[in-house]
Amino acid sequence: MAFGIGIDDVFGGVGDLIDLVDLDDLIDNIDNIDLDDLGNLFDDLSGDIGDVFDDLIDDIDNAINGNNGNNRIRGNRRDNLLAGLNGNDTLLGLGGDDLLLGGAGNDRLEGGTGDDVLLGGSGSDTYVGGRGSEVFVLEIGRGRDLITDYKDGTDKIALLSDLEFSDLKISQRGSNTLINKGNDLLAVIQGVRASTITANDFTNFTV
Repeated sequence: MAFGIGIDDVFGGVGDLIDLVDLDDLIDNIDNIDLDDLGNLFDDLSGDIGDVFDDLIDDIDNAINGNNGNNRIRGNRRDNLLAGLNGNDTLLGLGGDDLLLGGAGNDRLEGGTGDDVLLGGSGSDTYVGGRGSEVFVLEIGRGRDLITDYKDGTDKIALLSDLEFSDLKISQRGSNTLINKGNDLLAVIQGVRASTITANDFTNFTV
């Protein structure tokens, strides 16, 4: 079964995980999924980001997916997995420690009050982390993402596609920080000084 967006559209550089879980089937049947099995998708992730996903998946209570339209998807006070799929979607995690997957399109992902992971996918996405400790995921060639409320020392930026901190150019434009890989603008961090963004703000997303 397919829903019009493949593993690379959602997870990009972690496409090898298709060997662990058929993500097309996962999202197509997300309302009926056994959430205990979802953890298998992230078993082989290494480093801090792997730990974050493991903890999230262990505790996810509620999974909701959109469709090919422009969806507004709301979580609740529990730990949610929200997947926008195609379209320009708005995902609202609200309470709980949520995993938000934008998919294709220019999406707005709002974590809410918990410790959330925000992965926009392709398109120019807007990340609003909220009050918890957030992980904002960036990838080459997937559009320019806007991080509106980055908390230095609390939040993290995860890098896909074999990106390393040493590959990046961190620069200042006005009151914002720009993150580039060559000519590819990966993200704009609003209201944050570039001098405060160091290797400690980043974690790798690898298998």
